[in-house]
Amino acid sequence: MSQPTPPALPPRLPLPVPPDRPLPIRLASNKPAKLSLIFGLLTILLFILASVPAIIFGIMGIIRAGKPGVGRGKGMAIAGIVLAAVLPPIQIAFVLVPAIDNARREEMQVASAANLKLLSIGLLKYANDHKACLPPDLQATYVYVNTPSAYRHPASKRPAPNAQNLNAESDYVYVYAGQKPPPSGQGYRINALHAQDIVLYEKLEFTHANSIVVAAMNGSVRRMKIVDFQMRLAMEEAGRDSRPPSRR
Repeated sequence: MSQPTPPALPPRLPLPVPPDRPLPIRLASNKPAKLSLIFGLLTILLFILASVPAIIFGIMGIIRAGKPGVGRGKGMAIAGIVLAAVLPPIQIAFVLVPAIDNARREEMQVASAANLKLLSIGLLKYANDHKACLPPDLQATYVYVNTPSAYRHPASKRPAPNAQNLNAESDYVYVYAGQKPPPSGQGYRINALHAQDIVLYEKLEFTHANSIVVAAMNGSVRRMKIVDFQMRLAMEEAGRDSRPPSRR
């Protein structure tokens, strides 16, 4: 018995022909360029410890980017080198500028203390020549100090004050200026004051690091916290108001 003939298969369609284009080439990674960028960013935290590796890896990344089969990563390498070269100087400037400014202000306060020392010596010389009475104002001390620049704070940009107008132009405050003298003399007597009583201080506009330079009755010069200075000055003023005038 004959077998049935199988049905005929449909004709096979031709496969689509792919367009005539080159196959994509997978480029090799550029790890030195990536490391250069990473270390360049770490320069923000690690300073020069990260900047040196960033530059080294950046150079390696640029060289590697020029090799066949790589061709990428040059931008990251350049970015890492730029970060490593630019950030450290900026960071150093942020650290050094305040330090230099602080040192300059410290130097100014030392020079200011020298001025106050000269002025306090002038006060004591005046008292020695006027029956132990303090001068009525700073102008009266000039004959003993004889240095107009001593009345000008070193941090001030103004020229030395006029020797005939020291009361108005001086950068230092005389505590007993304009005080009503006791009946028996021409000013407050030294023996009516305590040795550590403040007689001179620099104006508040020249204070630094929340401190102020003052001169005491005994001629000593010291730096005080502004809060302590204000409290001490208020206590001394209250004591002067309640203390009877000294008589010889």
